[in-house]
Amino acid sequence: MKKLIPVYLVAAILIFTAPFLFEHHLVYIISLFLCYSIFALALNLVLGYMGKLSFGHGAFFGLGAFSLAYLLEFVPFPLALLGSIAVSSFFAGLVGLVCARLKSIYFAMFTLAAGEAIYFVVLQLVSIRGLYGLSVPTLEPMKIFGLKMNLGSFNNYYFFIVITLFVLTWTMYTITRSSFGNMIKAIRENVDRVEFIGVNERRLQWANFLISGVFAGIAGALYAPLVGYLAPEIIGFAGSAEGVIMVILGGPNTFVGPIVGAFLLVFIKEYLSILTEHWLFFLGIVLLIIVYVLPGGVAGYVSDKLKPR
Repeated sequence: MKKLIPVYLVAAILIFTAPFLFEHHLVYIISLFLCYSIFALALNLVLGYMGKLSFGHGAFFGLGAFSLAYLLEFVPFPLALLGSIAVSSFFAGLVGLVCARLKSIYFAMFTLAAGEAIYFVVLQLVSIRGLYGLSVPTLEPMKIFGLKMNLGSFNNYYFFIVITLFVLTWTMYTITRSSFGNMIKAIRENVDRVEFIGVNERRLQWANFLISGVFAGIAGALYAPLVGYLAPEIIGFAGSAEGVIMVILGGPNTFVGPIVGAFLLVFIKEYLSILTEHWLFFLGIVLLIIVYVLPGGVAGYVSDKLKPR
């Protein structure tokens, strides 16, 4: 929407200049928000555009994170990143093969079961080493196309996340506006009509689920070096539920909604946890109020208000 272009520009400028304007901890929180924005946008390809509720995307996010942390012990960051994407892609494709055949509640329950199964396997693998979580090795300086980069520096890694976010956001926006994206939305509206015109809707749903899982894995891979230590919970139901909350808070029927939802959830969690040890209780109240007052999400509400009457 053209009316919101100035808002987007201001937000982009603030994101790019954050390390020069804010103290370190706030920039770290912004970095978390950026990683979760990619994750929420990825989930919205399934939840918002395809109209299917997935409780398993935390698994792909976590697989990207854990795979990167493990591979960094043996290979440089670029190869570890590619490897983590490959792992997330494999499992997203595998789960998607079954999900493409399921509808409504069965889709949601299978993604939940698949996510919990992956969580259990990762938990057992980590426990074998006598640890509950996994430490992420520090990123070493490297050369890319002859240019030396030190992503071990917090500011350098922050800008790497920012650039990746903008590239992936543009990519996902292009996908949602393509003929493929239009067919995915058509499946959401009326799958019978899509089948009637001779389109293989299962193949389209599988492809969309795979793409979503790949982007979720990239978000997890970016998240790992940022936090430095990974707990298995990010793979389980809690991680997936956070993604769903982000999408619903921002608005699943708008492209920027998941980004708005990620911003709200990350910053509400951060500042409530500072104010009180019972922050989860108050977080639940805040989320209930937002969902009740704005059922279409914050971005959805703004979008409706700006539509010409």
